Amino acid sequence: MERQRCYNEEMFEPSQWTTFANLVLQHRNPRAEAIFVHAWGDLHDELITLTGKCYHSSRPRMLILNAHEHYEIGGLGIGYWRSALMERSGIPAGAIRTIPPADHTGAEAEALMEYAKQGKLASIIVISHPVHLVRAMLTQIGAMHKHGLDLTLYPQTLSLVAWDEVVEIRSLASEGTETTRRIARVYGECARIMQYNQKRGSGDESFPIASISEGIEYFKSKGI
Repeated sequence: MERQRCYNEEMFEPSQWTTFANLVLQHRNPRAEAIFVHAWGDLHDELITLTGKCYHSSRPRMLILNAHEHYEIGGLGIGYWRSALMERSGIPAGAIRTIPPADHTGAEAEALMEYAKQGKLASIIVISHPVHLVRAMLTQIGAMHKHGLDLTLYPQTLSLVAWDEVVEIRSLASEGTETTRRIARVYGECARIMQYNQKRGSGDESFPIASISEGIEYFKSKGI
């Protein structure tokens, strides 16, 4: 009960959220052993361009993608991404690796940690859509702790986004199509963070996610 109360109090503390968001979204030029890209349907070409630039600037050993055929229902997936990264950014086919097809962020994070464990990786650049990156980083940190790893994770995302643009979201993890502005989707992401942390606070460890305070402490401990 005490654990649940602490989680609830933290989840409604605005300064914690803004502190963590600023840590996640600040500009970095990291070097790492690997790059991992969370699957996302919106702004895929822009994210492909960003991924290519990160690959050439950081010179990782590998670039890891979700092997799902579609990154949203009826949308583009691994085939499009692999071809685009090779043809547009000149990334060698041998450098592109995959985790098993994953339908949601938690499954991606768990699979990445298993891959990192087997490959003995110590540092990974985590790329995702600006709407998604805060939750993605909390999930990656939670999965890292769950798997007993101590990785250095560097978040990267797009710097300019048309937040007021109306987009259609066809998530693999839910039914139907959500039509919304990108800025409105941010509120949905916050709700998911709260929901998953409340489950964790009640003792449900099935979905790997860190609390906001754990996320802040992680960045402080790594000095990034």
